[in-house]
Amino acid sequence: MGMRKNSKLKTQNSKLRSKIYHRRSNSSFTLIETMVVLAVLGLVLPALFAIVFLLLQQQTKVMRLHQVKKEGDFLLYSLTTTIKNRADAIYSDQGLTNIQCAKKDDSHTSPNGSNFYFKDKEGNWFNYFIDENKISSDSGYIDPPIILTSDKVMIEDFQISCQRTGIFSPPIVSLGFTISYSTSSTRSEETASLSYNNKIKLKSY
Repeated sequence: MGMRKNSKLKTQNSKLRSKIYHRRSNSSFTLIETMVVLAVLGLVLPALFAIVFLLLQQQTKVMRLHQVKKEGDFLLYSLTTTIKNRADAIYSDQGLTNIQCAKKDDSHTSPNGSNFYFKDKEGNWFNYFIDENKISSDSGYIDPPIILTSDKVMIEDFQISCQRTGIFSPPIVSLGFTISYSTSSTRSEETASLSYNNKIKLKSY
């Protein structure tokens, strides 16, 4: 009897070990499955990293373009509003002796604003000029000049001019500039640039 019991116990233990082994085998990855998973990850991960990198680049581009547009809009609005509301006449010198665009077909251009002065109705002069890639505002009652742009941007191709097309019509002031994000990088995702142009008809002369 004892021998039979021992034999049954051994048989039962053997079956139990076999079941446990099969369960473990069924619940674990085979070598081929592991290799397939690694291969899929090897294909997917680089694509995911590329997408994330592209999104970061686009975010940098958008942020810098936003900065450029914000300062460009402010600069154009500031110059346009002040010239339209305050300018009464245009001169080529600070002493307001050489009047410009006073007659029909007269024109006057300044590539950097240095010889383009406005006179307001109180007889004071004011002007805008570019210095070290920044736009500044100067006048007879403000010292020192006020810088209108931050260090984050730089101004290029600033030009201001006037033209008078009729005897009884006031002169038209044209101004333009290009504003860019200030960076030494040449990578497209790190640069941003916008060009602005506007024409302003003076109220009176």
